[in-house]
Amino acid sequence: MKNRKGFTLIELIAVIVILGLVVLIAIPFFQGSLKTFREDYYSSLEVNITNAGKNFFNDNRLFLPTRYLEAAKVDLDTLNEEDYIDPVKDYNGDACDINASYVVAVKVSRTKYEYALCMKCSNDDYENTNSEYCDSAWDDNYGYRKVVFENPDPVYVYLGTSREQLKKDVKVYPTIRRCRGLDDACTDYVKEVSAKGENGINPIYPKDIDTINPDAIGTYKVHYQLDEVSPEKEGDVVVYQNRPSTVTFKKLNNVYNKTVDDSITTIDNEVSGNYNPTNNNSWAQKLKIMFADPFVDADGNPIGAMYNDPEDKIYVARYQWYSGGRWQDICIPKKDHNDCTGYVGRDSGTDYIVELNDDARFRYIDNKGHISGETTFYRLRVDYTRPDTCSVKATGTLRNNWYIDEKVKVEFESKDDATTT
Repeated sequence: MKNRKGFTLIELIAVIVILGLVVLIAIPFFQGSLKTFREDYYSSLEVNITNAGKNFFNDNRLFLPTRYLEAAKVDLDTLNEEDYIDPVKDYNGDACDINASYVVAVKVSRTKYEYALCMKCSNDDYENTNSEYCDSAWDDNYGYRKVVFENPDPVYVYLGTSREQLKKDVKVYPTIRRCRGLDDACTDYVKEVSAKGENGINPIYPKDIDTINPDAIGTYKVHYQLDEVSPEKEGDVVVYQNRPSTVTFKKLNNVYNKTVDDSITTIDNEVSGNYNPTNNNSWAQKLKIMFADPFVDADGNPIGAMYNDPEDKIYVARYQWYSGGRWQDICIPKKDHNDCTGYVGRDSGTDYIVELNDDARFRYIDNKGHISGETTFYRLRVDYTRPDTCSVKATGTLRNNWYIDEKVKVEFESKDDATTT
């Protein structure tokens, strides 16, 4: 009878230790995966419910707020009943808190609304109410809106603006704030927006507008007053001109290389031809001209008047250079993309005319018709001069346009600055 050996105690202990290590490693991994799955579930749920709320308000626009910084809500129950969403469940399949879950719409400008989801699922300890729009201040019992006017931001006026246009451009607007509590001073507020475009709120013009000279660059101090009993507020009106754009050049080519072409002729057992590029002007020098965004600094930060009012943004409409005695468009940037690349030279028969050794002058025109200052590069040379040709001569026994003996002699003649192949 054969002996049957079992596991020793040491072997059993080793197996238990290994299983324990596996469990120690696996549990955090699975816990992390479950946490990730849970987060992804709620992220997707938040997006879907918020979009459902937007669709509801788009379909029922009468429910949208009509005044700035007023809110309207639609709860999850309504979205479900109107077939915008299915019943909302938490990660474990339990119902979320209907009374504490809703999509809020807030009017922030004449045509713009912002949306936010406020939701709780108590059974899974989930809560998404950290948005400023989930604050109790949006309930009229705990908050209110207030029109306030403080020192306004600078107003920018383009150099050369007419007096009639100046009177339209220097207006400013008060601010609407959503305040918390019942403190009339409104020191504790959750959001504010410009009142521009709000029904019943008029722009404010400076009392001393005549002190502004629109024909002289500079900063002018002016004074505004919300109404007859409010204190005056000081502001700046800046008369400016668009700064020149940064212009850089890159030389794309010298003279094109080209072998003897089919213009070869046969005369007395000799073949003669010239290094002579074809007549499409492809020998001319060509420059790539790059215009940097004039409305940002070296670090890419926005600068200038065009960023004071995002709804009325100024951008470059076209870049020009002075050539042939007149200003000509050289580059048309895409809308809202102020950098641009143009070309100077002759390529495929297209000419950009510039005199040899001419001073190169560049400027741009923005979408409001304002003309920038000029950038000048002295003695820019775009050389359209036909290159000196080199000649090739072959002598020997010619038969049917081919040299066939071993005494063929080929001679090249060129000037030092010619490029030959």
